[in-house]
Amino acid sequence: MSSFNLEERQLPVGRDNGFRMEDYWTWDGSIIKGEDGRWHMFASRWPKKYPMHPGWLFLSEIVRASSDTPEGPYKFEEVVLERRDPCYFDGQMTHNPSIRKCGDHYLLFYIGVSYGVPFPEDPAECPREGVGETDRWCREVWLRKRIGMAWSKSVFGPWKRVDEPILKPRPGKWDRGTTSNPSPFVMEDGSIYLAYKSGYSPEGTRLQPFRIGLARADSWDAPFERVLDEPILQPSNPETFVEDPFLWFADGRFHIMMKELQGYESGHKGYGLYASSPDGRDWGWGDPIVAYTRDLPFEEGREEVGQVERPQLVFQNGKATHFTAASAYSAGDLQEVTDSWVSVIPLRD
Repeated sequence: MSSFNLEERQLPVGRDNGFRMEDYWTWDGSIIKGEDGRWHMFASRWPKKYPMHPGWLFLSEIVRASSDTPEGPYKFEEVVLERRDPCYFDGQMTHNPSIRKCGDHYLLFYIGVSYGVPFPEDPAECPREGVGETDRWCREVWLRKRIGMAWSKSVFGPWKRVDEPILKPRPGKWDRGTTSNPSPFVMEDGSIYLAYKSGYSPEGTRLQPFRIGLARADSWDAPFERVLDEPILQPSNPETFVEDPFLWFADGRFHIMMKELQGYESGHKGYGLYASSPDGRDWGWGDPIVAYTRDLPFEEGREEVGQVERPQLVFQNGKATHFTAASAYSAGDLQEVTDSWVSVIPLRD
């Protein structure tokens, strides 16, 4: 077993770090150094006049923000992937960006949705009770999530979207319902491993527990194929839901973080779990299993917040130097979020 404890490596940050927008919920957050030598964050945003959840399902769009330093604060620059013709899989929403560099190409992985229910033009009509497990919002919106990719020779674009999902659900398999939360890692030979989340909802029953899968492509423009037919790991409790994977390769091993929802594995709701593998096929949980908590290291002291999600690492010269996470104040679940931002936390060596 191996371990990866982010808590002991986190350095204090000011409350203005990362990325925020006054009139928008901001989420996700993936950082890369551009050809201009500055730092660029690709993130999701949607208007605060809609509920945070499930408003993202209808109105999320991917934007770019920039900063002179990795930790920010980041300034909004432009909308990168907005709504387009709903005949495309990503015609009505884009979300979950992960930006990577492969040779001279910038690759932007994300999820998109086109749905079969009317768009709620009036914020009051958005289903504030959340996305139910058997209602039309789940079946017609949430379960239509698909992983897409856009590419560019510049961090400033223009971006060319691939018009079909790069990873589709597989009928009859554990990942038959949806594909989402992409986390790619570009290997030295140009091949790409892609961790993803999936779940499904049999007709008339509740959502099945989320699991993490792994796919691979020989190059950025080659098709992705599953590395394993089943999820990479099975939690000790079969009712455990896991999501938000972040995949990387270092010291001859694959590593992955993921968020668990209920806390069955770590004992704490919303904590991050860690696992590793020598080959991408044989995975084992870390010892300890926890990679990060919901405590953020502000300059005046650590503070527990409502959500710390979509974890990502920033690498410089092969070393992880910063931890990024979608963060929120909340009285409980996402339906009760009062503010959100993307945290960027520097790490000790």
